[in-house]
Amino acid sequence: MKQHLIKLIYPLLDKLPEHWATKIKIIGCVIMGQWRMQPFLLFDYAGVKSEPEALAFFADMDDESLAEIKRLYADADLHVAPARRSCFLYNWGAVARPAGRPGKSETAAARKAFCATYHLPSCCRRLGPESFFFHHGLKMLPAAVQAYLRAKDVIDAGACWGDSTLVFREYSPRRIYAFEPSRKSAAVMADVLARNKITAAEVQLEQLGLGESAATLVLSEAGKLSASPEATAGSAVAVTTVDAYAMQNRLRVGLIKADVEGMALALVKGATGTIRRDRPVLSIAIYHNAEEFFGVYDHLRGLSAGYRFLIRALSDSVLCESETVLLAYPSELGPAEASVTAPC
Repeated sequence: MKQHLIKLIYPLLDKLPEHWATKIKIIGCVIMGQWRMQPFLLFDYAGVKSEPEALAFFADMDDESLAEIKRLYADADLHVAPARRSCFLYNWGAVARPAGRPGKSETAAARKAFCATYHLPSCCRRLGPESFFFHHGLKMLPAAVQAYLRAKDVIDAGACWGDSTLVFREYSPRRIYAFEPSRKSAAVMADVLARNKITAAEVQLEQLGLGESAATLVLSEAGKLSASPEATAGSAVAVTTVDAYAMQNRLRVGLIKADVEGMALALVKGATGTIRRDRPVLSIAIYHNAEEFFGVYDHLRGLSAGYRFLIRALSDSVLCESETVLLAYPSELGPAEASVTAPC
């Protein structure tokens, strides 16, 4: 089809001035080709640690984790704009897809089925595969993890519209505590829970943030919490710690999932007592900033709590910076699964 169009159109374009014909051909190639736009880097990996330094820092992890780190650095090298602040176009058909990573058609089918099963509103058609396809990395962990989570409490930090909470219900927890500081997102999640007749006995939705200490912070439009004094009506959010909340509510935590827009290190520090006591499985998004990417692992391994650590990209893109997570689980549960190719 493409070659047929080229044979028809190129001779016509050649009748135009050369600079116009060239521009139109370029636009046509982008439209007809496998082109994508990649946003700017969230942070400059090499500006914090060189690739050899990063590989040495994460040297205790498995080979697949080290391969993910190499891919992250390779992807970062593609961002060639000055100061790495702009977007760039790339031909994803020319970039090798990592083994085991699903394609967009595969995740699109899984997304459609997931949305239909749970009667999700139209906004959820934009859901990323990290929840409905990868189960926030749980499917990459040993089979023994499912039994380990059963009848324990789950903390879902950054629950957004509730898709992650819906997935975690499949692991038979005692109760899920979903934290979503955004009033708008929490309202969508409350609607999702109501559509599926999920009661507060199963899922406790909290419009709170989780951090290193109790505080009142400001929630930006981008969903980030900060200590900015320029709070507007409705933007102030109460923040507590996992340790304080777990103690107050007598939780026995089996899983902590956190995707909290750059605050993961603070959240993990505020969960230190719970991690040492309950040794929950951890799925922590670490792609927002260098503090998360390097700091969360540094803090957790310093606890010497008997964990295995993995880095995985929960993405259907050939470029894997987004949705990179640090997975941690008690080492006695066994080695990790090799890959994920289809939803449960």
